[in-house]
Amino acid sequence: MKIIITEAQFNLLLESSPIANDKEFRDTIKSFESTVVDSTGKHYVFDDKDPKNPKTFINDPKKKKGGTLTIGWGHTGSEAKIANKITNSKAEALLTTDIDNEEKKTKTLFPKYDTYPLYVRRALVNSVFRGEAKKSYSWVQDINTGKWESAAENYLKGWNIDFSKAKDPRYRGGVADRMVTNQNAFKKYAKELKSGKK
Repeated sequence: MKIIITEAQFNLLLESSPIANDKEFRDTIKSFESTVVDSTGKHYVFDDKDPKNPKTFINDPKKKKGGTLTIGWGHTGSEAKIANKITNSKAEALLTTDIDNEEKKTKTLFPKYDTYPLYVRRALVNSVFRGEAKKSYSWVQDINTGKWESAAENYLKGWNIDFSKAKDPRYRGGVADRMVTNQNAFKKYAKELKSGKK
């Protein structure tokens, strides 16, 4: 039996599925989170403060640079241990788990999360994934009180980051680029609300 649905129905299904299954969002996270693989395609553990590109395989405690051990796409759990390597499928599974966990945190921080458009939910989970959201932050409070213009403005305040780098292709995928991308989603939603678009 074949079921035919319209594009609008497909988009509705896509918007109601967990964000971890959203390929575009997964690709976004991958573009912002460092990962390194060896010649066989296995992801290896690295120090997130290592300035090298590609980052050094941490197979000895002496190689640590003082940052956080990481493996796959931003994973810092028990698999991120000295001398560890994992397959790509394991890295994908860890990413799914990490996104699921970050989405749960996002729903706690933003009680109206499920009512927002997909692009806003992506930006919110992305910001939580990077550790930019806490209940006490003014931009989080702004969103929860429906002040989206103020949230967009406050989102970039208080960080020791050069946000002009977001427009520079040399820094594509960096922290500034990531945060400005999220801010643009908040600005877009503020405009839609102002114009009465649902």
